[in-house]
Amino acid sequence: MIGTTLHRPHWLPVPAAVMKVALGKKSSLVLEGQHVKPEKLLADGFEFDFPILSLALDNLL
Repeated sequence: MIGTTLHRPHWLPVPAAVMKVALGKKSSLVLEGQHVKPEKLLADGFEFDFPILSLALDNLL
């Protein structure tokens, strides 16, 4: 995502098996990401300035 926004090459591809051996259980954060939802904040009416990461990265430039 950051590489795309900055129009830079992405990291070199690494096979998932290598990541699993190198990082163990933590490899899931790299391979799958962390899916977090701010349910309490949204229920309380909070509105994010940039609800989508690509919009936030574009704003930084």
